[in-house]
Amino acid sequence: MEQNNSRTETTIAFATQEAYYSCSDITHSVIDPLAVQSDRKERLKLAVDDLRIGSRIFNELKEQGRTVSWLARQLCMERTSLYYTFRQNSIDMELLLRISYFLEHNFLLDVAEVYQTYRL
Repeated sequence: MEQNNSRTETTIAFATQEAYYSCSDITHSVIDPLAVQSDRKERLKLAVDDLRIGSRIFNELKEQGRTVSWLARQLCMERTSLYYTFRQNSIDMELLLRISYFLEHNFLLDVAEVYQTYRL
């Protein structure tokens, strides 16, 4: 009975050593979290620069041959407020959905495309 016990202890010790070695191999291949965070911030900055949602809306408006005044009337807002929106890097989701509706262009897909491109 004691012999059987020592074999079990040896097997457990051996299994524990293997687990230790495989864990230490994984630990050495871990990437520095600060480097990952820095890379992600850089990709986010590039994505924001690439997205320029206001410019995309303005360009789509011009491609359709419509005026800013027309869109402002559809949205029940001042033309100057709409020009201000075009200059911004961000936009309210409700406003983006309303603009998408009136221009019949899904700007949310544009946002998703940029998100996928930069793998944020």
